[in-house]
Amino acid sequence: MSPGMASGIHHASGMASGIDASGGRLRETGFRPESLHAPGPLNAITDVAGLSVGHAAMGGDARTGVTVVVPRAGDVYEAKCPGAVWALNGSGECTGAMQINEWGVLETPVFLTGTPSVGRVYDGVLEWMLGHSERLASGHGWLIPCVAECYDGWLNDSRRFRAGAPEVAAALAAAAGGPVAEGAVGGGRGMISFGFKGGIGTASRLVTGTPWRVGALVNCNHGTRDQFSIAGVRVGAALADVPRPQEGPPAAGEGSVITVLATDAPLQNHGLTRLCKRGALGLGRTGASAHHGSGDILIAFATSGATAHEATESGAAAVWGRALDGLFQAAAEAVEEAVWNALWAGEDTLGRDGRRVWGLPRAAALEVLRSHRPDLFPAGGHAGTA
Repeated sequence: MSPGMASGIHHASGMASGIDASGGRLRETGFRPESLHAPGPLNAITDVAGLSVGHAAMGGDARTGVTVVVPRAGDVYEAKCPGAVWALNGSGECTGAMQINEWGVLETPVFLTGTPSVGRVYDGVLEWMLGHSERLASGHGWLIPCVAECYDGWLNDSRRFRAGAPEVAAALAAAAGGPVAEGAVGGGRGMISFGFKGGIGTASRLVTGTPWRVGALVNCNHGTRDQFSIAGVRVGAALADVPRPQEGPPAAGEGSVITVLATDAPLQNHGLTRLCKRGALGLGRTGASAHHGSGDILIAFATSGATAHEATESGAAAVWGRALDGLFQAAAEAVEEAVWNALWAGEDTLGRDGRRVWGLPRAAALEVLRSHRPDLFPAGGHAGTA
């Protein structure tokens, strides 16, 4: 039995075992968005070789959990990845961000969870790392885990349910390559986005003319109904008759969105910081405007470089200048589609105190898209395929 199952934890690695994930993705309807770079085989962050994703959600009445993005197989602490963190709007938290930007490396997997769970997840990561790193276990090292949050307290009763060490261990045990479960899974279990059910979404791009790939994974908990756009179509505004969250979360739109970008291109901290900024353009394409109280944080890492724990220099080459342009465009496109996928996977959800959030009505949204952009459905997709 995997860690956490005895305590009612749901854990998932791929779509086949996705807890509360929908049965399809937007592209499965025949929708083909305009893009300069093609999606990878999985159209997921796991198209970047060696990377894995795992989810674990608390069971029962809880609406919270943990999602982990593991950059590479083996001990990330001993073979650190080039990394960067950048905030479009800083009303949120990502532990370890100052060190990642100071040193230019990521030395733990990236963990996504709800705001009230950050401390317990942080402790859980330390506990897990101490049990899996000889250097740390011997007392000859220290680390600051990378844990990023979105507030899920409107659906989840955080007085009773906060994720921690069991969910961290279960998410890591579930981490795998291949298709990624989306929607209300792991750290996305209690999220609300654009007035619909939010959560985890992912997408990828193959950078034209290069061997490189860029993958994105988002945890969406941001935006207002009228903002939500797909391919320039104001889908949210056209679905005004769909009930909004009962009573409404306070300060609608002021949630958060955490974006994780991964690439196999040889980038270092400066290039990865620039990649984060272009990922933010993808958020903007979906209608997001980084509200005053929204924590819009982007985390990027490169899998092509590895820096040993005691290294005095990384010794890795780095792409720079105009050679970055394709990566920039790919990042914007991947983030944009990852947000669409997160919303498309959303299902009607009942939370604490009888609070309800409706998922994006896929058939209605598809009709809106087809009526405004029939050119994006070359095979004639229709609402019945949603």
